Amino acid sequence: MLTFTAKNKLGFMRKSLFYKRTLHTKDGVIPQYCCKEGSYLKVIPHNNENLDTELHSHNFYLILWIKKGQGTHSINFQDFPISDNQILLFSPGDLHKAVCTNEEDIGIPFTEDLLNLLPLKIADWIRYNVFCNIGTPPVATIDDNIAEILTKWIEVLKSLLENQKDDINYCTAATISVILKILKEHASWENDFMDFTPQKKLKIIYDFKKSIEFNLKKSHSPAFYSIDIGVAESKLSAITKEIYGLSPKKIINEGIILKAKKLLAGNELIIKEISEELGFTDAPHFVKFFKKETGMTPGQFKETL
Repeated sequence: MLTFTAKNKLGFMRKSLFYKRTLHTKDGVIPQYCCKEGSYLKVIPHNNENLDTELHSHNFYLILWIKKGQGTHSINFQDFPISDNQILLFSPGDLHKAVCTNEEDIGIPFTEDLLNLLPLKIADWIRYNVFCNIGTPPVATIDDNIAEILTKWIEVLKSLLENQKDDINYCTAATISVILKILKEHASWENDFMDFTPQKKLKIIYDFKKSIEFNLKKSHSPAFYSIDIGVAESKLSAITKEIYGLSPKKIINEGIILKAKKLLAGNELIIKEISEELGFTDAPHFVKFFKKETGMTPGQFKETL
C-alpha cells in the first residue's frame, strides 16, 4: 500500500518536474522523489553553500556532475568523498544522501520512458553497460577538457528542451546517449571493467540483480534465481565470477544486506518483521547473518544512521 505526503521540494530538484512521496511499504518509509507523469528529462544546475539532504531514493535515472565541492555522498550506504569534476550515476531505487559545502553541480534526471524512445541496442547499453552495478555505483572523475566538451553538450540539451517540438523527446534521448558515451569513454571510472563485458552477460547480471530485489523472501538459493531468470546455474556462476570475482551466493548475500539496511533505515519494522521479509526462519538467524556479513548487529547499524 502506498500513501503520499504533500508535495515537497528537494535541494537540486526545485523544479515542478518532481514531487515527493513517502512510501509506506515493506521497504519502510524512506522518501522517494518522482518525475511527474509525462515528464522525461530536465537539466538542473544549482549551488549550495551547505547541503545536507535526507536519505532518499528516486524513481528515475540521474546523471550528477559535481563541478566543485567538499563533503561526502552516501550511496546505498557506501560513502564516497566528493571531489571536483566528479560524475555520479544513479539508477532508480538507489538510496543516497549528501553532506557537502560550497557545492556547484548539474543534475540531469531522466526516465525509463526516455530510454524507450531509443533503439533497443542503445537503450540496453545504457541500462546494462552504464548504469548496471552491484555494490559500487558508477562513480568517475573527468578532466578539464572533457568538462568543456560536457558543458557544450549540456547546452545542446538545454536548447532542445527550450524548443519543444514533436520530435523533441527523441532528440533529447539521443543527446543523453551521446553524453553518456562521452563519459563512459573518457572519464576515469572506478568500475570500468563494465566497458569490456559483453552486453548479453551484463543483461544476465541485470536480471539476476532484479530477481534478487523481488524474491529474497522466497529463497536465498542460487538455484532458485537461475531458474527464475532462465539461465543454467553453472553459467550464472561462471558469469558472476568472471565479472565480479564473486559467486552467485555472495551476490545474493550482498543483496540481503542491502535490503536489510534499507528496511532498517526505513525505521518502520521491528527486527522480527525484517527477518521474515528477508526470508529468514527467525530473528536470531537474521541477526547472526547480518553481524557475520557486516561486523555489527542490526541495532548497531541503526545507530550509525
